[in-house]
Amino acid sequence: GALEMGPELVAQWPGAQWNQAIPRWYDAGLTVSQGDSVLDYRWFGFFLLAWMGKGILEGLGGSGGSAYMSQRFYAARDERDCAKIGMLWTVLFAFRWPMVLGFVILAIALGVGQGNPETILPEVILSDYFPPGVRGLVVAAMLAAAMSTFDSTINAGASYLVRDVYGVMRRSATSRELIWASYLSSAVIVFVGLGLALQVKSVVGVWVAIVINLFPAFLMPFALRWFWGSFNGVGFASGVGMGFATSLWLFCYPEWSGGHELVTLSAILGVSTVGCFLGTWLGPNVSRDRLNAFYQQVRPFGWWPREWKKAYRSEHQQDLHRLGVALIWQITTFLIPMVCMLHLWGSAMFLMGVWGIASFWLFRRVFLLAERSSK
Repeated sequence: GALEMGPELVAQWPGAQWNQAIPRWYDAGLTVSQGDSVLDYRWFGFFLLAWMGKGILEGLGGSGGSAYMSQRFYAARDERDCAKIGMLWTVLFAFRWPMVLGFVILAIALGVGQGNPETILPEVILSDYFPPGVRGLVVAAMLAAAMSTFDSTINAGASYLVRDVYGVMRRSATSRELIWASYLSSAVIVFVGLGLALQVKSVVGVWVAIVINLFPAFLMPFALRWFWGSFNGVGFASGVGMGFATSLWLFCYPEWSGGHELVTLSAILGVSTVGCFLGTWLGPNVSRDRLNAFYQQVRPFGWWPREWKKAYRSEHQQDLHRLGVALIWQITTFLIPMVCMLHLWGSAMFLMGVWGIASFWLFRRVFLLAERSSK
């Protein structure tokens, strides 16, 4: 049957006071009893800040946790195509958040998933709310979305193994040999992934292990490679190595971090950063000619010789302005459908106005200028 969405329905969950466009960073009274345990959401806003910082470092690194996305930018024909790829990714990604919110609202209305939040998705799909035909379409869409990420990750992982490992160890390899190496690498990644999947007991546990324990180990090395001219291979390797060593230690001995995700993430990121600086200072310097060739091709921000940056100062300033407006456009693109689902009409109207202004500015200052420069 049809379910009517209204403020009374959303107000049924204990954190309903957080349903607002402007985030709240701390709420002393926000604790939720769930069975024999008490969930502490008082510091949830600060967790979001840490999560935002992690996402910024991923973006600065270029590939971070989405290696296949960066490869699409590398393969783009020009700046205009890069802008299209970025905008398409944002628009497609915007459907994820209202979908998740929709399932949560349905779970509240249907009274499912209260004992274990991980059961919300299957219980809602298997409920009588979805007719059999629609249920099949939803399951097929979920599988298609999962496979699109799965195959992209496999392709990216295989390319790293072939180009950065096998290709370096065997520089005389022919094209046919590299193709067969890519087949084997893809198969190995698939079988290792399936083997690890058989050990999964909790989706949240896997998410924490990957995002909290593994990602911070290479966030700083991936970011510094673009923005610090003195950064070298030894610094990169030591940063990743020390980060993963800390990750493994805290995974085996979680009591060292008190079992707190923010402490774990910060510790791994901090040790990895120290490793980057130690390795860079102790390792050999990269030749100035090689650095100059890289800088002239990429023209990055950051700590580079001042005389190199002087010729691109205007370009960097324009990019910063575009970045600021693009971030506003991206955030409002994500928020608008969610505040509409929560019937926060005042916030929705304000966000739509901001989104419209940002869209017009980006169209004139990014797409039109990029199109003229490509001609």
